[in-house]
Amino acid sequence: MPVRLRGWERELEKLSSNLAYKDIHMIEDHLLALLLKRLSKVKAKSLDEAASVLEYLSETIRTRFPFSFAALATADVLSIYAKRIAEGGGAGSREALEGARSLLRFLLSYSNSSAKEVAVNLGRAIPFGSEVLLVGFTNSLIPILLANSGKISAVHTISYWPLMSGRGLAVKLRRSGIKATPWPDSNLSQAVSQSDVVVIASLGVSADGVFIAEAGAYAATLLAESEGKYVVLISRSWSFRPSTPEGIEGFVERIPHPLEKKVSIELRLFDITPLSKAGVIVSELGLHKNPSGDEIRDTYAGFMERLLSGLPRA
Repeated sequence: MPVRLRGWERELEKLSSNLAYKDIHMIEDHLLALLLKRLSKVKAKSLDEAASVLEYLSETIRTRFPFSFAALATADVLSIYAKRIAEGGGAGSREALEGARSLLRFLLSYSNSSAKEVAVNLGRAIPFGSEVLLVGFTNSLIPILLANSGKISAVHTISYWPLMSGRGLAVKLRRSGIKATPWPDSNLSQAVSQSDVVVIASLGVSADGVFIAEAGAYAATLLAESEGKYVVLISRSWSFRPSTPEGIEGFVERIPHPLEKKVSIELRLFDITPLSKAGVIVSELGLHKNPSGDEIRDTYAGFMERLLSGLPRA
């Protein structure tokens, strides 16, 4: 580990622990902020040292956050820029690291600003007066839903045992003036029946023809299909990936049983669902209907190209 990054692992452990209780999309923003904090303290003595710091950060992110396609995109960015530093000349290590910090600042601002475009495009995908069932890491969707509150007549959430997170989300939506009903996971079928549209907050879309979301998303799409309900998938363009990382499907956490404290529960956190189960993908770029693997790869490559094109070679 680079000397000036001591303490990074401890902070990262705190961020990546107890994922079952957290909103993954919010973790992504915290990760970017943590990266900026750490890089602001690094003063590399050479271009090689600057490149090694960025490669180290990139590899650590890949190991800790294989389920978050946005985090993997951040790792890709750092790795690509590290190669530029290693291959380039002219600029010094200070300028090289400032370039990396500029990338991270852009990603953090993009994460916040892209929500506005997602909200507009979600409004295009949902018919007026729709009752919406939300599935996924949905706290981060509250501002997007509020932007469409005039179009959505009601929201349904699922409280998966034992975390019951959907209940808290429903309370937050009600306080914001949106009619919201929490359903226990045993009543998922009824919740789908009561809804016009199923909206899934995705962690990423893969060119392999699948998407990653909170456990329960696959069952929701099967029920929606049987009921003839429209499925809308929300995924920002930097969460499109050329392939699916290994090990996501078996990603589990052990958490205490809510009633028997000496007993732990093994909780599967993510579902891998065929992309064909979604009617449309909503991103900040627009609506993607029945996207091919090539379109997903091109969208991701285009995002990376736009991101890196404005930076000078180190």
